[in-house]
Parts: sequence; C-alpha cells; structure tokens
Amino acid sequence: MSVGCNMKKMIITIFMCISMVLFLAGCNDESTNDNLYDTNDDNVEDENIKTMTAEEFANDLAVVTDGNVTTMGYGSLEDKDTVAIQDTIDNISYDSENDMTTIKFSSEAFYFEGDISNEYQIGDEVKITDNITHVTAKYGSTTYDMEMLENYWEDEQYFTSHLSTNPYKPLPSNIIQKV
Repeated sequence: MSVGCNMKKMIITIFMCISMVLFLAGCNDESTNDNLYDTNDDNVEDENIKTMTAEEFANDLAVVTDGNVTTMGYGSLEDKDTVAIQDTIDNISYDSENDMTTIKFSSEAFYFEGDISNEYQIGDEVKITDNITHVTAKYGSTTYDMEMLENYWEDEQYFTSHLSTNPYKPLPSNIIQKV
C-alpha cells in the first residue's frame, strides 16, 4: 500500500511541476498577453528620453564652485536619465592626431571616436542619445562632483590626467545618427 501511495504522490508532484512550468511560460509569452507589460525598449523609448537641442543641453548645465568643490549638474536631467540631443551640424572636422571627430552645433561641440566626417556634413540634422551619469573625481585639493554624458566618462585617472586639455573621452560613433 505504501508503494501505491508513493506512486500517487510522485504523479501529483510531477503534474504540479509541469502545470507550474506551463503556467509560468504562458505568463511570459508576450504574444498572448496583448503586450500589456511589453519591455521592448523600442516601444517605450520616446516616452523615457528627454529631447533637447545642443544649446538647451548646454544651458541646462550649472557649474558652481564652492571652496574646493566644483559641482556640475543639470537642471532638468539627473543620474540615469536618457537624453537625446537633436540639432543641426554647423561644423565638422577630423583630428587625425587624436583620431577623433568634432561635431559643432551653434553653441556646443561633441567629440567622437574615429573619423566619422564622411558620414555627416554641415546641415545634417542628427541626434546624439546617451544616459546621464553622476561621477566624482578628485584632483589635488579640488573635488569634482559632476553629471555628464555616460559615454564621456572613462574613469577618475583619465579625467585627472586630461584635465588641462579635454577630460572627457570621445563618444562612440554608434550614439549619433541622422534624423
């Protein structure tokens, strides 16, 4: 009698496990839930991205020095926000010595890795999409408490060793696109 009872328990356990797996698989199948909880970034991207011109982006940044602390922060952006800077190119040039392309808008310039000067031209409307990150760096007695484009930040050592020229690494070319 105990063999039959154990067999029933085993069959019930297997049935419950299979039922649970089927249930969970059905809950994760987006094609059957009308995409109520669709996590596809393409569908929600525009709602979560703050779009501004290069001038608006530059004007949104406030720099305050108080003693040995320099704070750079955005008024309408914060850590982990996604920003799309959409504007028309005023000038573009490639610096072969540093292997980077400078794209200038009316009030702001952005630096990109490599030579992308053949892909864009003056008058092109482009969009640069990146996240905002919050970082801190110390150089001498000064502490820099900053918000910036995530892809501009390499690390504290890079920042401090390039502080006299350009402490931000060039942006990857895959974050800019024509509109």
